[in-house]
This record gives sequence, C-alpha cells and structure tokens, in this order.
Amino acid sequence: MNHAWIVETDGKKDKPIVAQKCIQLTDDEMGDPIPLNGRPQEQPENHLENTNIDTKQDNSEEELLFFKKSEVRALINSIKSKPFIILAGISGTGKTQLARTVAHKWVTDGEPINPVNPWEWIVDGDYYTLDKLSNYSTDQVSFTPVRPDWTDNKKIWGYLNPLEEIEVDGSKKKSFYATDILRLVIRAEQYPDKDYFIILDEMNLARVEYYFSDILSLMESPGETVSLHSEENVVDAKSQVIIPSEINFPSNIKIIGTVNVDETTHSFAPKVLDRAFVLE
Repeated sequence: MNHAWIVETDGKKDKPIVAQKCIQLTDDEMGDPIPLNGRPQEQPENHLENTNIDTKQDNSEEELLFFKKSEVRALINSIKSKPFIILAGISGTGKTQLARTVAHKWVTDGEPINPVNPWEWIVDGDYYTLDKLSNYSTDQVSFTPVRPDWTDNKKIWGYLNPLEEIEVDGSKKKSFYATDILRLVIRAEQYPDKDYFIILDEMNLARVEYYFSDILSLMESPGETVSLHSEENVVDAKSQVIIPSEINFPSNIKIIGTVNVDETTHSFAPKVLDRAFVLE
C-alpha cells in the first residue's frame, strides 16, 4: 500500500492551497470496478494490442537535402567572382547546410565546371537532391560559429601566452593558442594550388567590423600583412606548427558567412558590405 499527496491549486501560478494525504492502492487491492448508476463499469479496451501497427521508428531511410537549383548556381558564381560571400535570410532556411555542402564538395570533388548540374546531383524539378553528408571534416574547410562576445581579432587569430612554454624537438617554444581559422590560413599559404573555405555561421551575432577588421583590410590590400605577435620561436599549442609573427591573406581562401535578419542580430557597416557579395 502506497501513500501519495493530492495538491489543489487556486489557478494562480499553481499555488497550492490544500494538501491532502490519500492512499494509493494497487490493482490487486482495488478489486473489481465499482458499478456506476447500477451498471457494471467496463475496462477500457487496449486498441494497440489488437492492431498490426509497428510503433518502432524506421531509421533505415537516409536523410536527404533539397537545394533550389537557382540558389546553388548563384552561390557557385558568387564564389568564383568574389572571395567573400554573405548568405542572408530568416532562420531555418538552410543557409548553413548550403554553405557547408557546397564548400565540402568544392574541395573534395573540385571546382564545378558544368553550370547546369555542378557535381552531378540528382535533379528533382527545381531542386537538387542529395544525401546529407555524415562527416564535413576536412582540413580545407573551417566551420566556426560566431558568438555575441566577439569584440576583437583574437577570436579570429588566437592569442600568445607569454607565460607558457612547450618543448618541441628538445627546445623551449612560446605557446600560441591558434584558432582553426589561423591554422587554415597557414595551410593555405603552404598549398597555394588548393582552395580553402572559412565558414562563419551567424556571423552578425557580433559586430563584424570589430572582430573581422584584419581580414577586411587584408582583402582590400593584397600582399599586406597583419601582426600576430612580436616573439621568437612561437608554436601552436595544439598542433605545434610554427606561428609566424606576421601573416597575410592568401587569394585561395573563400569566406562564406551566414546571417539571420532579425532583431537579435547586428546590421552591417558599409565597409563590410562593400567587400562582400550578398545573397538573399
């Protein structure tokens, strides 16, 4: 025999006004149903036991992606014409999936040549149909979600820790906590014959001109560099790759930023829009 509490409320934020103790009986202790109005009370019928419905979820079907052909072609043409593209729209319209899929196919299958069907995707009316990629991991694409607290270029490059040293090949090196974006830029300099992509998801959650000012300046002035640190013998704390004191922005890097247009995001400064190709 179990005990329970019944709590009555007054309808205002479920504030309890009465608490009564009651006895919770088991099925064996309850016995037969009590007659109502002189008629025996029938047990409810379990319809699920009398049907052939399979309640198990079928996960065998792969998840598919549908991209409008005109949008895919517009993004590809934008990448070929400008190194900085902004995909704008309301939340939930597939901007991130489009950017990641196109970037991944670009670096794995090569730059598309056929404008009608870039990578021989299945055509379904006005849409391309393809299986959702199970793994977007590649050292030629950096996917970085932007946070609202990004206020300086350390969120793009990383930072030097002058108090920490790590041992590499028997010698002490200064430690630099590099970002995925900086590691990609260093690789792009080493392999100029390959294409690289930086994808900034929801990039206007913070003010773009604050954290992105270095890259905006480098895109406008090819060949110029920005300073990362002023020390010698500096390596990445994670990969132990040498971090140069200055870096430029290689021409084989493409940037795709996704933005939501609503009251929770920031507007773009004119100097950002002047350097970008905006797709809505």
